[in-house]
Amino acid sequence: MKDAGYQPNNGLDDQRLALLWIKDNVAGFGGDPERVTLVVESSGAASGCFHLHSPEQLFHQFISMSGSSVQRLTLVSQADASYNSVTEVLGAKELSPKEQIRTLLDATREDYSVKIGRRLPIGPLVDGIKIPTLTSYKALADPDETISLFPGLRQCKRILMGDCQMDGMAFSARFVGRTDILPKTLQHCLTAVFDPVNPTIATALIKAYRIDAEATSNTRKTVELVLNFANDVLFAQPARVFSRAWSVAAVPGTEAFLCHFNCPNPWDGPWKGYATHILDIAFVLQNYNEHLSPGQAKCAERYAKDVIAFVNGASPWARYDENESGSGAMVYDADEEGTEDKSRFVPATSDEAGKESKRRNFLEHILKEELFDKLLDVWQMFVASGKD
Repeated sequence: MKDAGYQPNNGLDDQRLALLWIKDNVAGFGGDPERVTLVVESSGAASGCFHLHSPEQLFHQFISMSGSSVQRLTLVSQADASYNSVTEVLGAKELSPKEQIRTLLDATREDYSVKIGRRLPIGPLVDGIKIPTLTSYKALADPDETISLFPGLRQCKRILMGDCQMDGMAFSARFVGRTDILPKTLQHCLTAVFDPVNPTIATALIKAYRIDAEATSNTRKTVELVLNFANDVLFAQPARVFSRAWSVAAVPGTEAFLCHFNCPNPWDGPWKGYATHILDIAFVLQNYNEHLSPGQAKCAERYAKDVIAFVNGASPWARYDENESGSGAMVYDADEEGTEDKSRFVPATSDEAGKESKRRNFLEHILKEELFDKLLDVWQMFVASGKD
């Protein structure tokens, strides 16, 4: 693609252009170009983090729901290999670079979903410019490294980070065609990564997550336990770590707010009864209130009002600050059939075991934070293990 004049991460360029348009034109709609809030979900939340690699003032407040840049991204070499594979699948391998690009642009959605699907690593990549390097737990634990990684923090001083209790289910569709026994594969990846450091770590994680290394098939329960690991490493823990990073940043005026979404999915399907990935945004946008229980509808309204309060510069609940006894998280919750909104702010001091927030908290007890990035290595190895 470079030979045809294309640079990596064009999707981020499209988003940047949209944000600049808002900055230039929002005043015409009664908005304030000096107080733009970016509200994003899942992969969009990761994109929001990527834009903070730039010192350019694209937005002033950031609401990241169920996603962040704490993940292992595609390398340029992997992207090149994927590009070559895609052009071959689409019958364009022997064409010139410009003709290949035209083939990619003319391909239908069905061409991509049926012929390519999720078999190839396609997505944002570390290009040294828009995404200069990977976001690591290590960098987010150090205020100086955080500001170096995210200079946009100087412009975007307020963030609201959120997660869903079962964000990990977002990966479930990717495992449908896998023939390996997923718990055994995860066990192998854990031991391969951690045994050279400390053999007790993998054993403790396998026990904590109840990974069944003796499983002979992939059942709903064994796969769910694997997804719990992904949930914590790629969603729950990053939400907390980003909140902490902003709260202790070496930039005056920064503040962070953390929330957890626990409302069970009320609709029929394999994940009914779980607080599923992207369900939170449906509540915030009030799209389905008429289909929710009275309690969940109240919860949705409360969540939306809190988001509006944040957008308008207010504090919807106590800000996140690990140095203060009042720090903690807002927990949104309501039963599928109930009439009560059970949402409440949970102080960190009363949630040491994670029972009130319904979040697993044993990662910090099993391994030192300096080793958290190896958890990402485990997941990357696990995902790659299922490829032919």
